[in-house]
Amino acid sequence: MSKHPPRIDLRRAAEALAPMEGVDTLAAFPRLLEATESQGADRAMHWQAHLSCVRQRPTSPAVLWLHLQVAVCLPLPCQRCLTPVDTLIEIDRHFRFVHDEATAEREDPDCEEDILVLSVPFDLSELVEDEVLLALPLSPRHEDCTLRTMPDMPNTKAAPGDDEEPHDNPHEEPPNPFGVLARWKQ
Repeated sequence: MSKHPPRIDLRRAAEALAPMEGVDTLAAFPRLLEATESQGADRAMHWQAHLSCVRQRPTSPAVLWLHLQVAVCLPLPCQRCLTPVDTLIEIDRHFRFVHDEATAEREDPDCEEDILVLSVPFDLSELVEDEVLLALPLSPRHEDCTLRTMPDMPNTKAAPGDDEEPHDNPHEEPPNPFGVLARWKQ
């Protein structure tokens, strides 16, 4: 079932006590699609959001919480060979809502949970996309990556000297890291 994360009234959704969940494709999330270089638009993203109102004391106001879970496998470009590498992103986060930005700024440094400002309607889709973008690895790579050959280049290892023993002899010159470039010119 495909159900894009909605724009919701957080208080009403919390009172309903029903978790929201769905499966959508990456095509519904333009910034994520851009991060994957427009590959995998048909890949499924599973998400679940559960809202709750919690009172610390019977006389205190209810505090709104959101538990967000997301799972998606993104085809990110490998930073060594530039071909897609499937990268599993899993998110399991709790958010507490406050009424204004000043309260969020004041409480955020002291809290373990993430604090969001209560807005009506709340864009759950944007939060899902933001959290996945924040969870992306800085440098996605294949576990055993060798540079893929281009039609006019010889096949080489990802980093020159990766397959050699460490250089222990202090009297020998270390291998030239640009030596592979000289071989490409031939």
